[in-house]
This record gives sequence, C-alpha cells and structure tokens, in this order.
Amino acid sequence: MARDFQFRLSKYYKSLLRNITMALIVIILGLVFYGDYILYKIPGNLTLTLYSYTFFGMIIVTMVLYLLRETKPDEENYGSAFIFLKMGLGILWLVDGILQLQPEMPYVFLPYVIIPMMGSTSGAIYNIVNFGVNIWSLHPVIFNAMAAVTQLFIGIGLLIKLNKTGNVLVLMVSAAWSLIIWIFGEGFGGIFQAGSSFLSGVPGSALVYFIISIYLLLVIVGLELKWVIPVFMTTVFLISLILQILPASQFWSGYSLSRIPYNLIFLYQPQFLSDSFLYFTNTFIYYDFYWNLFFSIYFASCAITWLYRPFYAALLTIPITLFSWWVGQDFGIISGYGTDPNSGMPLFIICMFILIFATHSKNYFPLYFLREKSSSKMQ
Repeated sequence: MARDFQFRLSKYYKSLLRNITMALIVIILGLVFYGDYILYKIPGNLTLTLYSYTFFGMIIVTMVLYLLRETKPDEENYGSAFIFLKMGLGILWLVDGILQLQPEMPYVFLPYVIIPMMGSTSGAIYNIVNFGVNIWSLHPVIFNAMAAVTQLFIGIGLLIKLNKTGNVLVLMVSAAWSLIIWIFGEGFGGIFQAGSSFLSGVPGSALVYFIISIYLLLVIVGLELKWVIPVFMTTVFLISLILQILPASQFWSGYSLSRIPYNLIFLYQPQFLSDSFLYFTNTFIYYDFYWNLFFSIYFASCAITWLYRPFYAALLTIPITLFSWWVGQDFGIISGYGTDPNSGMPLFIICMFILIFATHSKNYFPLYFLREKSSSKMQ
C-alpha cells in the first residue's frame, strides 16, 4: 500500500514539480547573469574566448553522451530512490556548470573566493590549495572552461538516459571532480579553517556531491549500502558540533558567530535579504552565548538521531539546513561569486531522499546494520 501511494503521488506531481523547479532555476540564473553584466566590465574578447572554449568542449561532451545513450534504460530496476537522488545530483551539477560560465569567473574566482579562504588556513592545507591556485593561474580562461564543461557533462549525463557503462562513467567523473573541488576549491570544506561552522557551509557542498555519487555508484554495481548516508550525516554533525563548541572558534563570545551573516550584508542582492542578515548579525552579537548553545545542542541531537532513526533525523535536519542555507550561505548563488548552491541544497536533497524512500527500510539504520553484522559473525 505504501509503495502504491508513493508511486501515484510521484506520478501525479512529477510534471508540476519539474516545471516549477526548472522555472525557478531559470529565473535565479537569469538574475545572477543580469547582475554580472551590470556589476562587471569584462572585455568582450575574454568572454568570447571563454565561451568559444566551452562550445568546443560541449561538442565533445555531446559526442560522448550520444555514444553512451540507452534507448531502453534499466534505471527503473534501481527504484524511485535511485532516480530521485540521481536527478537531484544532476540538477546541482548542471547549475554549477552554468554558474562557472559567468563572464567574470576566470579572473574573480581566485582573488575573491579562493585566496581569502586561504587566509584562514595554514601549513599543509595552505600549500595544497596554493598548488591548485598556481595551476589555475597559468591559464584561467581555459581552466574555467574545462571546469564548466566537466560539470555540464556530469549534470547532463545524470539527467539523460544512459546505459550502465555510461552511468558508471559519469558517476566516477562526478566523484573524482567532487574531490578535486573539495580539496582545491573549498579547502577541505572549511573544516580546518578558523571560524568555520555548519552555518557557513561545513563540510562543503563538494563532499556531499561525492557521497551521493559514491552511493549511486554502489547501487549500480549491486552494493546498495544504504547505511552510508546516515553514517555520513552523523559524521557531519559531529564535526559541526566540535567546531561549534571549540573555544578557539570564539563562537561563545566575541564576534565570530555574528561575522557569518555580517559578511553577506553588503553583497549585490535583494534588499530584504540584506536586512535579514543585518537582523541576525545584531541578534548574534547580543545573544551569542545562547545562540551557540542552541546550535551545539541541535547539532548533537542531529548526530545522535542520524544513528538511531534516520527518518526523524531528516525531519530534524531540514530546519537547521534551510536556516543555514539562508542566514549563513545566502542560498549559495544569489550574490557574490558563487559557483554552486553551497552545502544547504545537497543536504536538503539527502534529507528528502531519506524522508520519501527510507521510511520502512531497516537497512537505513546504521545501528541495525552493525547489530546484524555482529550477530552474523557470532553465528
């Protein structure tokens, strides 16, 4: 009965949800590019060069995907969960690829995104990220086009119907590219940066992409380890809890907590967003201890619940994820030089995946899996 209800519900709303999603994406991306052309004066020849490289790259992508197409795909055999998660990841990569083609991106990405992020790192992390900066600086236009083409290849490949070999190839590229971005583009998701928090994007969107890619890849090869996602979410909130309570982070006093929304106030965006960031900046300043206590308890609760009851954990995670996506991440792409929706949206997709498809499966309960594994060994 539950399966029939889920199928009818999905079939009834599928067209409406798809149209609404695509309309929102088009509107938001249109506003982002409109703002780019107003704020930045990029020489036309550089923009033409960027789009020329991208055009030729997309010709290659089209040829590869055409060879890997499948007229009778067997994706339905993997179930609705597989298709939902695969489509969600595909949309994220497609949006990322389009955002990478913002005309100013080759020359503002390093000085305004990567280098400021490097300022709060040191030692080995700094050297690793700096290596990527030096490589990118050799020819930023070419590397930006390559990044965009790679992300568009992954996004389109996940959204269209490919054979098994094609799906495996696209997901392997997705996993590999996610790690590259997480290391060189996000500095390990900010985990080792001073003042980083779940609110500001820890553990990094690319790491979430990586976990989703690996999970989908395991499903295709017949190793559907459903407990992987709850264990990952538990780890995320444990790390977030540690970062939130460490005295070195200065979230209990001082201005570290208020700096998260404060850094978003003066970006190019609708005024009501700036006003909301100003409000939370002030309330974080005056009530920093109580806010940090609330966040710490919330993260601890999420970490524990993801181990015992992923369904309820997803319900608990959605509010703090959406709050962080708004107050700490400015929805990722609304303003500034964002090249992805940040960690809020992929984490939200994971929560929806658990809520819709994992409600009746004990295989999604990490502790159940460990007990079963232990009992089988004893036998």
